[in-house]
Amino acid sequence: MVSVTVPLSLLPSPWFTGMPILTELDDSAVEYEADSLRRPLMILAGLTLFVIAILALHRQFTAIDYTQLVGAMRAVQGSPLVIALLLTACGYTFVCGYDLLALSYLDRHLPPRQTLITSFISYAFSNSIGMSMLGGSVVRYRLYSAWGLTGFEISRVIGFCYLTFWLGFLALGGATFVIDPLVLPPATRLPFETVRPIGLLMLAGLGGIVIWMLRREKPLRLYRWEIHTPRATIIGGQILVASLELLCAAGVLYALLYRVIPLSYGQFLAIFLLALIIGLISHVPGGLGVFEMIMVAALPRVPPAQLLGALIVYRLVYYLLPLTLAALALAVLEWERADKRVRRTAGLLGDAVQGLTPSVFAAAISLTGLVLLISGVLPAAPARLQLLDRFLPVAVIEGSHLLSAVVGVLLLVLGRSLHRRLDAAWLSAIVLLAMGSLLSLMRDGGYEQAILLALVLVALLPCRDAFYRRSPLLEEQFSLTWLLMITAAIGSTIWLGLYAYRSIDYTSQIWWVFGLDAHAPRFLRATAIAAITLLVYTTVRLMQASSPPLDPANGRLLADAHPIVKANDRAAANLVFLGDKSLIFSDDNRTFLMYAISGRSWIAMGDPVGPVKEWPDLLWHFREFCEEYQGRTIFYQVHPEMIDLYLDMGLTSMKIGEEARLSLKDFTLDGPGRRDLRQIAAGMEREGVSVSIVPPEGQRLVMPHLKRISDNWCRDRNATEKGFSLGWFSPEYISRFHLATVRHERRIVAFAAIWQAAPGTEMAIDFLRYDDHAPDGIMEYLFIQLMLWGKVQGYSWFNLGMAPLADLDQDALAPLWNRLGNLVYRHGEHFYNFQSLRQFKEKFAPTWEPRYLVFPRDFALPIVLSDLTRLISGGATATPPTHR
Repeated sequence: MVSVTVPLSLLPSPWFTGMPILTELDDSAVEYEADSLRRPLMILAGLTLFVIAILALHRQFTAIDYTQLVGAMRAVQGSPLVIALLLTACGYTFVCGYDLLALSYLDRHLPPRQTLITSFISYAFSNSIGMSMLGGSVVRYRLYSAWGLTGFEISRVIGFCYLTFWLGFLALGGATFVIDPLVLPPATRLPFETVRPIGLLMLAGLGGIVIWMLRREKPLRLYRWEIHTPRATIIGGQILVASLELLCAAGVLYALLYRVIPLSYGQFLAIFLLALIIGLISHVPGGLGVFEMIMVAALPRVPPAQLLGALIVYRLVYYLLPLTLAALALAVLEWERADKRVRRTAGLLGDAVQGLTPSVFAAAISLTGLVLLISGVLPAAPARLQLLDRFLPVAVIEGSHLLSAVVGVLLLVLGRSLHRRLDAAWLSAIVLLAMGSLLSLMRDGGYEQAILLALVLVALLPCRDAFYRRSPLLEEQFSLTWLLMITAAIGSTIWLGLYAYRSIDYTSQIWWVFGLDAHAPRFLRATAIAAITLLVYTTVRLMQASSPPLDPANGRLLADAHPIVKANDRAAANLVFLGDKSLIFSDDNRTFLMYAISGRSWIAMGDPVGPVKEWPDLLWHFREFCEEYQGRTIFYQVHPEMIDLYLDMGLTSMKIGEEARLSLKDFTLDGPGRRDLRQIAAGMEREGVSVSIVPPEGQRLVMPHLKRISDNWCRDRNATEKGFSLGWFSPEYISRFHLATVRHERRIVAFAAIWQAAPGTEMAIDFLRYDDHAPDGIMEYLFIQLMLWGKVQGYSWFNLGMAPLADLDQDALAPLWNRLGNLVYRHGEHFYNFQSLRQFKEKFAPTWEPRYLVFPRDFALPIVLSDLTRLISGGATATPPTHR
């Protein structure tokens, strides 16, 4: 687990500034989780802006014929296109300078190849989901952590890159507005005629920031973090590389428009920067539509067809091409990771690449599906159709159009399943990409689309290991958000087709017109089959939705769980027999997960119980089940060995304490280190104390004595029975286990239930209770005798349980929870014996292992802890459902 500090200014909103928060960064940052209300509102706002932009563009270009647009796009060739490609390469090269400067600022030196790969992939990815740095921060976290950077160092790299962008924007924008100012339209009603005052204000702000950073001698303290300001040379480098990158980005579009634009490069640059920032603020991925709307409104003297054609080519050159290359680069890293010769040395890099692969290919597959749909509704080049007509009958060409529309929709749908790491999604994507590439050639000779799909296919092939979930596609949770995005994509293609064929007189007979030049009928049929495909998918998924039953685990489920528990190597799996938790089983009934509900938190007790190879599917099923009913996915007391599985699900982790385990193979009372334990054992035996192990069949006679001890124990401590993570006194429950009874002068004064895992693995005690007549040292003596008994029985480990809040990080960069936990651990003995519990277990010299709480995000942490506390204390009121 790596703790990463992310400034709020890095989150996708321009109104947050500077205040730091703490989050555990993981694959979840690709799919950033806001709270349940804000997330739909942000999606709705982005869709609304996108629709407004599309309508504005539609009104602006209503007089443009489709053939004019295609001609304008095809006219972008020769030197303008070559210059645009060169400037794109230069722009992404300067972007890599962001990370090189950041590592120099941190005084960390990585090989250039590692830095360049990380920077390029992160920037290409962030461009594809939006112009914010958030998307790229996930890539940087994954790869830089593999290269050896700490979580705090990665967060500083991300913040440094964000600061670099704004320094360059202020410098370039201010200089542009001052040197070659745009004239403001009278409708703005501002007290100045040009943007020069705005440029002066931007330069003044830049100067103030730079002077403040240079003159500040003490480190900047943000709450609990200390951050040194960059040196003058670093600041100068930031301004330079960011300005050059923006100049190249603007230069790409200017080169495509050079022959028709009546503005100087400086005036065009001002318009470009304005459109760029408004696109960023809009939250629309890549500023799609919003950026174009601003450019169109600000360039009324550019011929509309040439302007729109150049904007489309700009998207292809500066966005789609780098994203494709980034996917290929990721595939190369995946191939290196999978190669047997380097697998042993791949280490963290392999984990990092495998963590990024599903998110990148989810975006790439969705994009290819959209490309396939768009290219299918537009008229094909007559020369290509004439060539196809020599080899293929018209029926095959028509059928290829229909099938390519179905493949396009399925690729859009498949994006979410790839992000969820389904192995069936990987195989389906391979098949669909191959089909789509072939169909693109057969329907209209579209070799460009065929090459794109083939490249994505080649990149996806070596990434098989990243998609490890063996789960049917149709069992994945239904996502309304994803469905809305697919619907918006198909709606956009419909609008594009109607625009392309707006001169056609649509009648009922047009559906049945076939021929090489029947472009509009093919568009209608392809659109209809695409809509039907999406409708069928949606109907099937909605029909699968069901309400969960509200019964706790019954006797049949516990009977199914019994052999799994007895074959498990962890004794805590016996908690399932409390009967207060629901169970979710794997498909083959060899693994289960136990959980309960408190508030909106669905809390699983520990890791899954069963073979580790079945954990991924079961964990994903549980999370999707929680999301289906708007619950938070929580895992309590998970082990560190498989923590990456939880991070892959978009969750974050937090250490909550340490568990003590004693190796029974090495346990003995001999030697100088065990003298205290020998004295305790000898003293108890002199007082006539003895321990007996009572099997389940012999407990009937002692049960009344045990109930008396338990009742007195609860009464004297004003305590109630707990549950969930602790057993309670119930004859039905404790009679499932061997009991250890402690007698003093023939009277039972203490007892404990013995949890036993698979033979030769682990044993533990669930709860220990004693009455007032028990002599001092009774607990230590009971533990000693149980450890000796367990060693004779052939067990390898004795689990002494967890010490909450023990050994949390205490340095200045530790998370807030760790610092608060340490405070409670040191000074909270009045409320709970934190240190005493740790000291008691330390007497046996155990091995300490960390235990974690896994949850969706830090913002929900106070609610999660409240729900968890109520559940453990027996105060949760929600009845957990049973899901099979």
